[in-house]
Amino acid sequence: MRLAIGIKLVLGFLTISLLLAGISGFSLFELRHIQSSYNDLVGRREIILANSKDIRASALQQMSSLRDYLLTQNQEGLATYRQANKEVSDIIVKTLPMVRRDEDKEALNKLGELNKQFKESAEQAIALAGTSKSEAVQSAGAEHAASESQSVSTATEEQLASMEEISASAASLSDMAAELQQLISKFRL
Repeated sequence: MRLAIGIKLVLGFLTISLLLAGISGFSLFELRHIQSSYNDLVGRREIILANSKDIRASALQQMSSLRDYLLTQNQEGLATYRQANKEVSDIIVKTLPMVRRDEDKEALNKLGELNKQFKESAEQAIALAGTSKSEAVQSAGAEHAASESQSVSTATEEQLASMEEISASAASLSDMAAELQQLISKFRL
């Protein structure tokens, strides 16, 4: 059976049209998937960055409040210190599942450990501050109090360095997200 040229042309155009529609549909599906992944990446990045800023603010608050308590024996400063320390721990626990890279997870775990060490050192300093100064000097010695102060300072510096690492990782994620957005914008229909 022979088909006329007109019918062959129409069938050819219909075949090409169906193939083009199929490829367009598949491309649209894939682009929506990429956009969804990008939105997830950017959304997580924003939350992680906000959490790292909150960790930094809470760490500074706990150091300030601890210093206030140790200098003035103000119970409000002690309560604020303990609340800030708990906030740091809670934010770390909340941020950990959002982080994908092993390096960032290790940094957050290390930050959590440093926060625990800081709390232990601070509780020792609070206990020493609760006794009279002469008893504190006799029982702990001036060198012990100085070493505790140094360990608190060291833990705080390590904690801030870890937070800076997390912020740098977040900036790296931001750069990758911007690059991905540029690539996606090239494919918009």
